[in-house]
Amino acid sequence: MRVAFDLHTLGKQATGNESYARGLWKAMSSISGSGLEMVGYGDRDTDAYAGFQSIRRLRPNYPLIRIPFTTPAAMWLDKIDIGHFQYTFPPFLKSKVVLTVHDVSYEKYPEFFNYGFVKRLKVTVPWMVRHSDHVIAVSENTRKDILEIYNVDPNKVSVVYNGVSDIFYDREINVESQLGLLSPYILCVGNICHRKNQARVVDVYSRLISAGKIDCDLVLVGKLGVGGAQIIEQISANQNSHRIHRLGFVSDRQLVSLYRSALFTLYPSLYEGFGIPVIESMVSGVPVITSNNSCLSEISGNAAVLVDPRSDDELEAAIESLFGNAELRAKLSKRGVERVRKFTWTAAASSTMDIYRRVGGGA
Repeated sequence: MRVAFDLHTLGKQATGNESYARGLWKAMSSISGSGLEMVGYGDRDTDAYAGFQSIRRLRPNYPLIRIPFTTPAAMWLDKIDIGHFQYTFPPFLKSKVVLTVHDVSYEKYPEFFNYGFVKRLKVTVPWMVRHSDHVIAVSENTRKDILEIYNVDPNKVSVVYNGVSDIFYDREINVESQLGLLSPYILCVGNICHRKNQARVVDVYSRLISAGKIDCDLVLVGKLGVGGAQIIEQISANQNSHRIHRLGFVSDRQLVSLYRSALFTLYPSLYEGFGIPVIESMVSGVPVITSNNSCLSEISGNAAVLVDPRSDDELEAAIESLFGNAELRAKLSKRGVERVRKFTWTAAASSTMDIYRRVGGGA
């Protein structure tokens, strides 16, 4: 059975979508004797494909041509039995389709996104979900949202958790000094945008610094998203802006180093489908404060401090408590290392391949 896996997000700083494609493809490519022949479909020349086998570059790489024309033609020529895509796939494919939906934030919180983006996904994704042969959700919470919003057969939607990139297990990485940062610091990873809640993080952090309740810098990592420009202006106007460092998008090696040198991490997102920074913190042995909403309590279990992400008081109390309590940090670090063993790309690859076989039915 031949399976085409869409890799067009690689090299595009597509954060969670790119991490998913890279991690799952690498793990599936390493599994031998699966009875599946995997073909990766990329759309441009990029170093992100280095080391990967069986990659086919589709030309041209414009989405309006790649999705409806180039991809179906390639799948027909390659005699593909199943295509695996994220969110969107070419209509009227002869092959069967497995679709991964990471979250439906555009349905639940459209105010977090550009109008055109929301409009497009509200039209396309429901059609894709209904016309795919199977849907993969990356958490039980996302599965619940898909079933409630799109009213599909529960047997059609399976949960396959994300994993942690192999690079987080490389103990030789140490590049933090190159970034000009001094420990200790609190780390906040995620696109700078309304949904990730950095505006509240900055306000609460600054209040704690001014009151002398904590003494460490704040490091923000992530590219600008919707509302990001306003958050940058907020930081610039803050009286403690000299202690707030915005690094933008960083390499994987830099990210690993930043996690390992952090005192703890903050991820008080207003809504997530999975929350990869939570498990990245855990595998790095770093405590994390995250939200008690959406999937985040599901993913973190008892290995994180959970707060209402809309409550300044709860976030402030959690930061102050974790900063001043080394014993609690050590306890959460130990729990996190245990918890993260549940999330591996090898396990995700095995479960995904089982879905291919069920969908293919011996094709």
